[in-house]
Amino acid sequence: MSVIRMLLLTVTAIAAAVSIFTIWYYMRLNYLPLKKIKILTDKLELQYTEKDEIDSLNHVLDYLSGQSRYQIDILKNSKLLSSLKNSLLFSLIKGHVSSVQEFNKDGASLNLKLTWPNYQVLMIQLRGILTENHTVADWLERLLSSAFSDQYEVYFRELFEENQYVVILAMDDGVCGESETRCRNLRDMALEDDMSMTIGIGRIYREIKGYQSSCLEADLALHNSFVLGHGSVITYREENFIDTPLLLYPSENLNSLRMSIRCGDYENFRQQAETVFTHITEQKMNADYAKNLCNSITGILTNELPPEALHQSTNTLLLMYHADTLNSYRLYFNQVTQDLISSVMPEEEQNTDLLTQIQQYIMQNYDDCNFSAQKIADAMNINSSYLSQFFKSHTGENLNNYIANLRIAKAKRLLVSTNLSLPAIAEEVGYYNQNSFIRRFKQITGMTPGTYRKKKSADSF
Repeated sequence: MSVIRMLLLTVTAIAAAVSIFTIWYYMRLNYLPLKKIKILTDKLELQYTEKDEIDSLNHVLDYLSGQSRYQIDILKNSKLLSSLKNSLLFSLIKGHVSSVQEFNKDGASLNLKLTWPNYQVLMIQLRGILTENHTVADWLERLLSSAFSDQYEVYFRELFEENQYVVILAMDDGVCGESETRCRNLRDMALEDDMSMTIGIGRIYREIKGYQSSCLEADLALHNSFVLGHGSVITYREENFIDTPLLLYPSENLNSLRMSIRCGDYENFRQQAETVFTHITEQKMNADYAKNLCNSITGILTNELPPEALHQSTNTLLLMYHADTLNSYRLYFNQVTQDLISSVMPEEEQNTDLLTQIQQYIMQNYDDCNFSAQKIADAMNINSSYLSQFFKSHTGENLNNYIANLRIAKAKRLLVSTNLSLPAIAEEVGYYNQNSFIRRFKQITGMTPGTYRKKKSADSF
């Protein structure tokens, strides 16, 4: 029995020794990383009083967690966040995002998410200067949030062209037919802040890849503002962008225009050109065709006018080439043709045509600071009230607006072709008061004279 007891004690002692060694070994194995962290913590020279390894580990974790939160706060309050958002939105409209899940995953930390099943793009072009003290981006975000509230997700970013923005919409099925109406409300809200907003609307798609097509369509629609004018809401319709000969203007009609200039029949030239403008409007011709057709008319004038007449009209012809809407083109065109008609019309014929006499008198005197409707009436020996009614009934345009448009058209020429100061230009076109000139210029063009000069100077480069 004593032998057996000794054997059991020996086995127990050996087992205890092995267990103690095993425990010691694994404790040491687990302790080494903590010891290394302690050494690294000491190297960081962090301000703390704890000395054992566990406390060191807790302190480091707290420190790193704080640093992580600090970096996130920096990210949220920096331009980097905006850049990341813009980059992801740009990838979306370029068709580089393959699924909603991919977009939502990449946009999770940027507060970008798509949950509605219908996708559409708007293109917005702004003209004007905000009077309130905030950025255009903040102002536009406020308007978009008001116009597209319930059942919409709205994101936007500025494009490379100044004051042009792309708006990305996701919407519920129940509001799919409301985009154009909401865009008109958006435009009207912008007008309340003296900002002109032109909007191109792409089609709605059910697949996220459709953003790319809708973006192209919205851009094409916006481009058509040449025909429809600034401040329009233009919905893309495929039939307006089909390359069809029916939309082209017959070449024989252009030849007839050319022959009228060669024969000096400027009135006939003007009347034929008006039929071209009517054709553009009635056919709802897309912007590229319309611009090419207008440039053809300008080219006929440039190539066929006698040298003296061409010299007198050069600045206005340049403005015709660079006109950004059909209305502005027609204004410059009318100025050129009126000068041409006045230069060849016999004096006795002028005396029998009251409208022509009025228009000629205006063209000769509109840039005089003392010029007024009463002076026209006195020169024509008629009542001023009758003058206004007569002019409106024969031209469809308010007399004062007609004069203002001529003055601003001349101001544009001077801003582009001279280095005259704004006060000098104001007086040159008929305004004693510089503030009145600036206010009227902005009312007609959507921008101040200084902004217009900078824009045209940048375009020339």
